[in-house]
Amino acid sequence: VRTQKKVGLTAAIAYAPENFNRDTIKFKLSSDSVTLACNNSQVEIPDILDLGLIPLYEIRPGFSRTFSIEKRLENTELINVSDLESVVVTIDAKGLEEKPMTINSDHIEISNQPDNTYEYSIITEKIDVTVIGSAESLAEITAEDIFGEVNLLNTTITEDQFNQGVIFSCPSFDDVWVATNGKVTMERTKAEKTTSAPARLP
Repeated sequence: VRTQKKVGLTAAIAYAPENFNRDTIKFKLSSDSVTLACNNSQVEIPDILDLGLIPLYEIRPGFSRTFSIEKRLENTELINVSDLESVVVTIDAKGLEEKPMTINSDHIEISNQPDNTYEYSIITEKIDVTVIGSAESLAEITAEDIFGEVNLLNTTITEDQFNQGVIFSCPSFDDVWVATNGKVTMERTKAEKTTSAPARLP
């Protein structure tokens, strides 16, 4: 028996810092629902279909992303029985402003270093970013309020110099984000082994 159901649509934010207020970003969808069906009565049709993840650093005024319903339903038993093929996601940019800033590398930390064989450092001295948020917060924020993290977890490193992405956060402001997918140049050097010299007899 085929069952069908009208399902709500939503999009989610990825790579947002813990303190970030996700309500700051108001998504607008070209359609707010789709009708789905399923031939397997054991499979429950969800109330809401998440179209996909949107990295926070890609979102800025004028943002637009098209999601294919067919692609979203791949590898599921759900069937699209409506005429809707895709959904365009934009944002309500009312009240949002942009501000360029330059962040020094001493505000960027390295996490999850693969091993103790090498020491890792950032060669890039500065990185230009675009900060987005309310006019009130942007009037107060300075480069000192922005911090970056280079996460080396699950990174395959084969060369002594390489580029790596930085995820930024603004711990003092919950309605501000950095819309820059920046990369820094990093260097690894062999860690010096500390061996204690044998004690000499007098």
